[in-house]
Amino acid sequence: MSDLPLRWRYRQGRYWYRVPPGLEAFWDDKQEFLLGKTFEEAKAVFHDRQSKRAELHAYTLQDLFDRVVAEQLAEMPEIRAESYREAYERMRRTIGDTPLLDVTQDTIEHYTDYCRHRHIHKTVAQRDIEVLATSMTQAAIWKMVPYTYLVDFQLPKRKRFNRRLETWELNAILNVELPRDPRRARTIHVGRLYVVLKLLTELPRRELLAMKISQIHREGIADSHGVLHEWDQLGALKTAVQAFRHLPPTAREPYLIVNLKGKPYWNEEKQQAHGFTSLWSRFVNYCLANTEIADPFYERDLRLDTPEKTADVQISPRSAESMRTFHK
Repeated sequence: MSDLPLRWRYRQGRYWYRVPPGLEAFWDDKQEFLLGKTFEEAKAVFHDRQSKRAELHAYTLQDLFDRVVAEQLAEMPEIRAESYREAYERMRRTIGDTPLLDVTQDTIEHYTDYCRHRHIHKTVAQRDIEVLATSMTQAAIWKMVPYTYLVDFQLPKRKRFNRRLETWELNAILNVELPRDPRRARTIHVGRLYVVLKLLTELPRRELLAMKISQIHREGIADSHGVLHEWDQLGALKTAVQAFRHLPPTAREPYLIVNLKGKPYWNEEKQQAHGFTSLWSRFVNYCLANTEIADPFYERDLRLDTPEKTADVQISPRSAESMRTFHK
């Protein structure tokens, strides 16, 4: 029969529909679907399936979030319900208008890009994706999407580069000129001092940002495990520590590294350091714009091959003086 609708077939006394690739979920996960024995029966089944698909396309993530909030959050423990509300609030801004049937792994990657640009920690983004996956399962229970449509959502893995900054790059970072603007100068000053601490102690960010004044001793600085990191022979570590101690404001909490309000960058309760993440990003961008370093660098790149390499990292007298006397 040459006058059949597109993708219809008639064979063995029955009408069949060849399902377009990617739409199998709407046709019982089949590539070829039996419509019926008669043309009228086949047409009725076809239009019924198409109308259900159109109805499903009308639902968006906003609709799903609203229904979960209205029908399920009251039954959840308070802490879990609050985490759902916060996750929904973040996702509504970026992917809330996405139809449920258009939610794919690309949607997840779009959302994680948004989180990265807004300096939202990746663990928070991962939690939001878990909330989304659970909500989509509930959408299938409510028949807002077919079960066969559910996607195994995953946080996209970024390619990690095992890069190690060269000596000339480290020297360029430590000796970069400070800008004239006082606030920007403080950012770059803190960034340079942090690089010194990172290089000479190799402690993780949480350890450095949570370090208290009481951990500074006559022979060096102690980490949270009681391990003493002695002053280096060139005095760079001691200079950086003393510079952090004298950094304004004078009214500050008993932490080594604090912001303009005298508060530590590390939030012990949330296990996050949003303020420092932003500062570090600005510091890296400034170094890229004012040195010959071409590629962005990360904290994990701040490593020395051997302890003896410390002698190769040199701070110019001018930079050392600005570290000691910075008072903006």
